[in-house]
Amino acid sequence: MKQALLLTLLLGITARAEKEAQRTVDVQAKPACACTTPCNDQEGDSWCFTKWACDVSSTGIRGAWRYCNPATEQERIQAKLRAEGCDTADWKTFRDQLIDSYSARTDGVLEAIDTCRKQSSYTSAKKPVKDKFETCVGRLEKLYKVLNRPGLGLSKNTDAYQKAYTAKLNIPADLAKEALFRDLQATNLSDATSVAKVVKTIKDLTRNAALVVPYVSPGTQSLDNPKTYGRIVVWMNSSGLSRYVQFSVNAAPGDATADRWQASVVNVESKSKAYIFDWTRSTAERHVFEYKSDKTQNSQRCYQCHTSGVLAIHPFEAVHEEADDAVAKKLGEGYAEWLGPLNETYKGELTKLNAQIKKDYGPALVVADAPDRTLDGAFRDAMMPDPMATPGEGACRPKELAAVAAIFNGDPGDKGCLSCHEKRGSPVVSQEGLDTMMYRYIGLGFMPLGNGASAEQRKDASRCYVEHYSVGAPNGSLTAWLKAPACE
Repeated sequence: MKQALLLTLLLGITARAEKEAQRTVDVQAKPACACTTPCNDQEGDSWCFTKWACDVSSTGIRGAWRYCNPATEQERIQAKLRAEGCDTADWKTFRDQLIDSYSARTDGVLEAIDTCRKQSSYTSAKKPVKDKFETCVGRLEKLYKVLNRPGLGLSKNTDAYQKAYTAKLNIPADLAKEALFRDLQATNLSDATSVAKVVKTIKDLTRNAALVVPYVSPGTQSLDNPKTYGRIVVWMNSSGLSRYVQFSVNAAPGDATADRWQASVVNVESKSKAYIFDWTRSTAERHVFEYKSDKTQNSQRCYQCHTSGVLAIHPFEAVHEEADDAVAKKLGEGYAEWLGPLNETYKGELTKLNAQIKKDYGPALVVADAPDRTLDGAFRDAMMPDPMATPGEGACRPKELAAVAAIFNGDPGDKGCLSCHEKRGSPVVSQEGLDTMMYRYIGLGFMPLGNGASAEQRKDASRCYVEHYSVGAPNGSLTAWLKAPACE
């Protein structure tokens, strides 16, 4: 017994040492392995996606990634803002370097373009030369302006969106009750009794007309601080809308946060329009849902994941730890002991909820005021390529193309992803959103429906899609579109 305990301790110490060594190597990584997505701020465990060719990357279901230092990565971007070519009016070199080097830094790309316009090569040039620059960088700049929109990430800003659609964004009045607000704050997903109590409260308030699923998000943190992956999602039909309301709750035994406030909605109207928003839930004494117009509210660019409106719920499980170990770390040691029973207890309700989501997920469901692949009409005759299109041979290796074919061996069949997605809006997604959704949904086998591909095939297929549609990916469709305008 003592020997087994000693071995466990030694293995744990070794694993921590290896992780520390890997983090040191990653943070000092050479420029060729720079982040292709922002270095997220998770203190010592900050990480980013990289290109697959990066030789210090780790690979898993979530893609090619490494640990990083947010400050260091920002310094790298700032140091290269004066991109090569701008000072000589070689607009093509300037543009192509931005495309190949700054694939996810929307703010960095826009700042570089603005910096170039202030240099003498542009300010002293005659109009035809300036026109060539504007044509050259036009698609790139417009795309990154759309991706860099704050708030919800939609064509309307958050204030205008709330004003235009208040009634369609509202949370049902049945849920604005003191009992619910009190029980939500007292809920911790690791405590089965507190979970059962809040579920009963919701059922009672809605006269048993609601579906209720407590779960741990597989990767999206809440807006409130300290952030949590804990969620309780409620569905109910109200005022002609199918309303999905999601509350943030504590989700680890040591988390006693008493001021959880996030209440998100995806409300669906007749299988054609979805409305997305974040409300603030007040104190138990006031028990109201309100909108606060500041930078901390509605700041998650919800559209980047909800391009087609409502999404099926896939709770985090222990087997998903490879996909996102940050979730496991946030839940604390031994989380599987309470998470497994939680998921098992509410799996029946989850099945009903996902059936309702599938019912609402009509063939033309789009998010109100979402940007489309014309970039809000800027390029009607040169629409962006569709990220859901099957990857072409130029962007992927034969092994990956075979994997793409393998994931379509079930429903929806030969047409693949487009058989479901082609009429559901025209998504404009960030690199980070693309990586996250492809690796999570395809990599973990959630999509396409009914496929029986192996874990390796799913990883290869998701990698193929990401490579095909990443900004800067050689032979990728989006890279080719961005580099198409003549500018010499």
